[in-house]
Amino acid sequence: MPIFTALARTVPLGANKKTQSKSSAIKPSFTRRRILPTIAKNQAATRARICVSVKTPIRSTYLVSNPHFVACSVAAYLEIYDVIDGIRDGGTFLLNSIWDAEQTVAKLPNKVKKILAEKRVNFHIINATKLAREIGLKNRTNTIMQSAFFKLADIIPFADAQKNT
Repeated sequence: MPIFTALARTVPLGANKKTQSKSSAIKPSFTRRRILPTIAKNQAATRARICVSVKTPIRSTYLVSNPHFVACSVAAYLEIYDVIDGIRDGGTFLLNSIWDAEQTVAKLPNKVKKILAEKRVNFHIINATKLAREIGLKNRTNTIMQSAFFKLADIIPFADAQKNT
């Protein structure tokens, strides 16, 4: 059962509902969503978890602590929060960064680099901020991040995820 965890600067309720409904569009599919507000160092962020199962209903009520997929919409959060501590071995980490790949890797905290290496994480960097502006979405990076999630997580065919966007 793929577990998606996201850390964003605002409550991404609309994006999470849309992700949940798109994940459920392919039958049989089951989803469960939890939104966890996080506040630290005078900065508010939201941790959202979406569990998706294409085979069996999700019956657990506990909070999953080792996701398959983690996304972070603000690179600076890697310095403030333990964003990827619980990611599974071979999991996928998607980071939105305004810097190019070389600069982003250079700016990653050593703790994050260590986790990425030890857990053999598939690490992807996207400049969702730039892409959103280029296609007229202004600062709506959540739409770009959601598209990248569907492409990378491979929960449903990407062509199906693109419908009704």
